Amino acid sequence: MQRNTIGLVWLIGALLALGAYVIGPDRFLHVSFAVLLDLQATFQAFLAGITIKAFELIRALAIGLFVVFLVLGLIAAQRGLRARAALVTITVLYLALLYPAIYGDYVTGGHWMGAFVLAGVGAVVMTRRLVSATPPQGAARSLRRHAGP
Repeated sequence: MQRNTIGLVWLIGALLALGAYVIGPDRFLHVSFAVLLDLQATFQAFLAGITIKAFELIRALAIGLFVVFLVLGLIAAQRGLRARAALVTITVLYLALLYPAIYGDYVTGGHWMGAFVLAGVGAVVMTRRLVSATPPQGAARSLRRHAGP
């Protein structure tokens, strides 16, 4: 066995003995458990704060991605790409997931997460359709005409 490991064990034992002496051997376990409980409460409060922030982030992203999807879908429909069915379907599903929010009621995190995923998938699909679409014939000719010699 390495000497570092043995030395570390002796150091930890000495620190525990010193802590027991300073606190008092009869109260050492009580204080130790109180410190552990305080650490647990602090950690739980930290996790609760992160959870609230994550919930707010998911709600904001769900709304933002839905607006992105709508705008990209309208642009795609205006260019003659397949977008109308996706616009109707995703909008209906999005509103169905979040219909209590329309009346000011509480919407659970699962509904917001579903709306986030739905709007995200819709936005990605519309982005891919717009990026991979070939420009209309008239647009290609007008671009060549304005490009110069």
